Amino acid sequence: MDKQEFDSKRKGLTPTQKVDFEYFLKSKNDDEIAALRDVDRSSINRNITNIATVFGIKRNKIKSDNGKDSPEKKVHRQKLLKLCLTYIPDEVTQPHIYDEFYEDLLSNNKSTVHVSDRPSTPPNPQNIPILDRTQELTPLEFIGRDRDLTNLTNLRKQYKLVLVKSGAGVGKSTLAREFLQTNFKKVIRIEMGLESGNVTPAEEKVSQILRKDFDEEPSRDFGINLGILGEKLADRANPIGVLIDNLEPALDENYRFREKLRGYDALLAVLGDRDVFSFTLITSRRSLIATRAKVHEYSLEGLDITAWRQYFHDYENGADSDALVQMRDAYNGNAKVMDILHGAIKNRFDGNIGAYWSRYKDALLADSELETLISVEMDWLRDNQPDAYKLLCRMGCYRYQDVKTVPFEGLICLLWDVPESRRACVVDYLIKSSLIEVKGEYYLHPAVRECAKLRLIKNKIDWETTNRKAAQFFMHKIARITTVEDAVLGFEVIHHYFEVNDYELSASVIFELKDNDEDEFANFGFACWRLGFSQQIILVISKILEHENMINNIYFRAGLYRILGYAQNQLGNIHEAMKFHELSGELSKNYFKDIPFERTNPYHFSMFNMRSSYFSNIGLCY
Repeated sequence: MDKQEFDSKRKGLTPTQKVDFEYFLKSKNDDEIAALRDVDRSSINRNITNIATVFGIKRNKIKSDNGKDSPEKKVHRQKLLKLCLTYIPDEVTQPHIYDEFYEDLLSNNKSTVHVSDRPSTPPNPQNIPILDRTQELTPLEFIGRDRDLTNLTNLRKQYKLVLVKSGAGVGKSTLAREFLQTNFKKVIRIEMGLESGNVTPAEEKVSQILRKDFDEEPSRDFGINLGILGEKLADRANPIGVLIDNLEPALDENYRFREKLRGYDALLAVLGDRDVFSFTLITSRRSLIATRAKVHEYSLEGLDITAWRQYFHDYENGADSDALVQMRDAYNGNAKVMDILHGAIKNRFDGNIGAYWSRYKDALLADSELETLISVEMDWLRDNQPDAYKLLCRMGCYRYQDVKTVPFEGLICLLWDVPESRRACVVDYLIKSSLIEVKGEYYLHPAVRECAKLRLIKNKIDWETTNRKAAQFFMHKIARITTVEDAVLGFEVIHHYFEVNDYELSASVIFELKDNDEDEFANFGFACWRLGFSQQIILVISKILEHENMINNIYFRAGLYRILGYAQNQLGNIHEAMKFHELSGELSKNYFKDIPFERTNPYHFSMFNMRSSYFSNIGLCY
């Protein structure tokens, strides 16, 4: 194993495993960790053993002697400690709990191990902000949810579909991800997005799942695809977890799926079928009335004071602070509130909980909603760290839906008016505020994103420039449209141009992005047709053509109608396909009514090819 593989395996640990691994590095024994996390000692023992297994250390049968470590267990932990000393020596507290091996380990690793009382800064030539390990332990890294995990385990025995319901920031998505990742080798994730207009239809989602998760070429027929999915989920030996995250944008005022999204009722029917061996968790702020499946609703409560005290254990009078109790009660234990408060108190009040609460309690108690706290913190950023505030607002332009996270460069491109030498520092400061989420890459909690976007929209110039910068960033990431991931990035580019009502540029993206340079017609639209995004490209092109009067390029207009014709034909809508091919043919024909054809003009040649292909396109419809 090399350092890169070690880091990759460490990154793949579940949130609970990450917490216990950090405690292991800090020389905490099983009893101490169990007390800190308020769980049974056996849970910690099992978790550390599983962590070692993740790193490739053979699982030994570990015995116990009245709660004391057996020789077998010590050898197991010794191997894990040796691995840590090899690749992350500066993170290991010395002397370690297994200090009887410590000197031998050090002597065996003299060439690679450097022990220091202070964490060193790893090489980072690009100055990309990296969180210190103490931060990784705290931001919502899954504390206080053992009872909920047990409840979900019991519900799994009774139901195929469980909806975890709570308000924003309580931790429903974190709980669902942790449970599924812990209990299933394979997890299918269906992200619903943050806005009703951006929810992908179930027909498209199922096609993507078959292609991406099962390497299965989907049919044109939704019913057939659902049948294939049901067969894939009927494997008793390999049960699969399914996460449908953030459901509420797909629901209407009557708690049912919106008319254009009724395909999700059919999908839930498959996921709830008695013959499948999958287990589906749905997260939502609202209840769901499903017409074809039984969905059990599980209400998720906020974290109790024990969890809050554990989270703030390193702050001044944290565990015993009356102010902490008041904050927890005011926000009903909201997990995201806890995270934001932790960052604010650490950064601005040196860990003094009482001082922070004394300063802000009147404003926060007057309206104890998550959005109010976010507004207070954003106001502080605006007044004290304007560049960080600017970046946070601009990050609200990203959807964090199909593209769930944004890399460092996606943040830097939004700081066009900040000196280049300061941009990394701005990102670093924003990370420490706990208003930005970091999981290798960056994203915003839905509630933070909503507040950030609302503020950004108020500045029309900034809103437009930000979306154009984001579109250019995604555009530069695409070399060819050859994979599903490439297509998803292409749709992000178009989305950002939609946000600023630039339909000419939206259309240009469809023709500029290609899967090869030789074929003029191998553009984004046809790539979507080939990759199974027919319905999505139909929706996008239809929206562009609703503003046809804003598109001056006749080639774009004719080409869009032609792509619609191909896409509708693929879906079996023959009459619709012929209608669009007729419109495309008419536009390309009329183009040459008043101007002579010039063979040396590449634009004329493209229009002529489009006109020539009209008859073959019509023929394909029969």
